[in-house]
Formats: sequence, structure tokens, C-alpha cells
Amino acid sequence: MPLVGGNASSPFPPSWRFSLGAFQERTRPLVSFFPCSECGQRAVGKLAAIYANWFAEDDKRQAYRMRLCVTCLTRLMEQLRKHSSGDSGLLTTCPLCGEDSSQNLSGVYLTIYPPKQPEREYALTMCSSCAPLLQAPFLERGDKLGDRSVGAAAPTNATSAEWAQVPW
Repeated sequence: MPLVGGNASSPFPPSWRFSLGAFQERTRPLVSFFPCSECGQRAVGKLAAIYANWFAEDDKRQAYRMRLCVTCLTRLMEQLRKHSSGDSGLLTTCPLCGEDSSQNLSGVYLTIYPPKQPEREYALTMCSSCAPLLQAPFLERGDKLGDRSVGAAAPTNATSAEWAQVPW
């Protein structure tokens, strides 16, 4: 096999010389480093990162992350779009069952980072009976994220006069 880096008169030390044979064996496509959180398969390419958070009954924020392949993300989005509407009067309609959730609202917030695309944010107005259906996969297979309010208090050096000048 020919050596890259020259021969004995090469300016490169012998430890820098390598064979091209090692690079010619890669014929399979690269798969994701992590398996899909839903189906467990390693997909070709990168996975989408989905961050979900909601507030539990004790007003504590719970946040989780999952990584989904394109098939599992498509299935999730189809499920959430089943009862969606462009009518602004139906903002409290549960995306899973289509019922009015204004009396028993349980909000779930999703931020989705698909590979090589802009992030997408969703504030889902779910009813309290359907919210656990969406939360369950995150609780079972997702990575629990820490409380981001610990040690991350905003500085309080801005006076109220500074805030009054903001053109709201």
C-alpha cells in the first residue's frame, strides 16, 4: 500500500505516515451516535432533539429531552396536528382529543431542533386527561433535565427608570 506523507526523505515523522487502505473501507453511511429515544434504532444521519417541559401540580417545572428519528418525529407531529385548527377562537382545543381544554388546561411546551433546520416551538394547550399521554414517553425514555433556575438568577442592577424607556 502506498504511504501518505512521503518516503524516508519526507519531512513528516514516521508516526505521521499512514496507509490509504484505512480510508477506503468506509462504504456504509454514517448512523447517528445516539439511538432514537422512541424506536431505539440508530438512524442514518442526525436525530432531531425534542425538549419538552411542563409544570406539575406542585408548580415545579419538569423538563426532558428526547432524540427522535425522522419517522418517529413525523408520527408525533401527525398525532399533534390531528385536531389542530387555524381558527384563533380555538386556542384552547386539545391537540390530541380535540376537546375544549379551557376548564382543565395542562400546558406542554415543546422545542424541536431538526437537523439543519430552524428550531420550532409549540405551546400545546392540552386537557388534563391527554397531557399525561404526551408526557409519558418523555418520563419513560427521555433524559431528565436539571432545574435551570438554580444558580441562574438574573442580575438586578437595572433600575425601573431603565425599563420605563423600553418601547413596549
